[in-house]
Amino acid sequence: MPTNTLLTWASLTGTVNEIKTPQRFLQSLLFSDHESKTTDKIEIGVEIDGREMAPFVTKNGEAVQVAGTNERFITVEAPNIRIKRPMTPSELLENRRVGTPIFASRPQIERAARQVVRKDMARMETLVVNRIEWLSAMAIRGQITYQQPDLANFQITFQKPAGHTIVLAGTDLWTDALSNPRSQFELAGELVADAHGTSITHAIMGKEAATAFSNNARVLSELDNRRFDMASTLNGNANFSPEGARFMGTFAGIQCWAYTRQLEAQDLIRAKFVEFVVAGSSSGNVLYFGSISDHDALDERRWVGERFAKTWVEKDPSVRLALLTSRPLPVTRRPGNTVSIQVVA
Repeated sequence: MPTNTLLTWASLTGTVNEIKTPQRFLQSLLFSDHESKTTDKIEIGVEIDGREMAPFVTKNGEAVQVAGTNERFITVEAPNIRIKRPMTPSELLENRRVGTPIFASRPQIERAARQVVRKDMARMETLVVNRIEWLSAMAIRGQITYQQPDLANFQITFQKPAGHTIVLAGTDLWTDALSNPRSQFELAGELVADAHGTSITHAIMGKEAATAFSNNARVLSELDNRRFDMASTLNGNANFSPEGARFMGTFAGIQCWAYTRQLEAQDLIRAKFVEFVVAGSSSGNVLYFGSISDHDALDERRWVGERFAKTWVEKDPSVRLALLTSRPLPVTRRPGNTVSIQVVA
């Protein structure tokens, strides 16, 4: 019997990888460098170099031996995402779809069934992307941890310096009339420069922090919002990125964004916090993908990659199952490139 190619795992893997989903601001900004591994265990290497200088010696004197760069390695098993969706024959063949005639022909029914498969796979892909965005948000805080009863638990700490998480008080709070947010921007810049010699590029704010920033008198007098004004004039809401963040302007040479998205009632960026980050090649951030743990993927030499999808049929009761799996792990290899400041009490 001929097999519908849309329902084969190979076709589905290609289809899922081409689905474009919105609102992955942190992934796009900070973890655009992707690397797929051949095993499910990922070795993370961190190079530690101090601020030493070369010593002086007398003329014709013997050279002084110096130490090399310190390296620290940790091995982590990538988190495992594996989700499936059952599709009964009635869902695929019998339920009428919007826009189809009451008495549909066989080609029309088959076309509608393919649309159901695409919709379900797109839905599962959205769930995976949302989880990776959550992982990315946790990574810039310095630790990824979760515990789901009877399912899985995981924890990895990226050794973010303790002094890179700050809680303001008194007149430093951005809601105070005497506050000067520039001080925190400069402090964050100094901390990152001292840790890795890099420069902060973006300040990403939660809901309350963004409101306090926008209403702060000193910010209003100094904020460079020329890009914001031009974009708004030309394109209406162009200050909103396709990934769901809102550009607020440039302050102290740093791009400022409000990212108030929630997933399952959890703020990706904590409401009262500003996350100062380094984007680009100097960030040291990588989104790793562990190998796919699936016999079908192994048999077809497709166990290395970001996603794997397939379908199969259970005979009785008759149901077709669609599956999607991924092993993502966002890693901040230079954890000192992030600074978290609570700016609202």
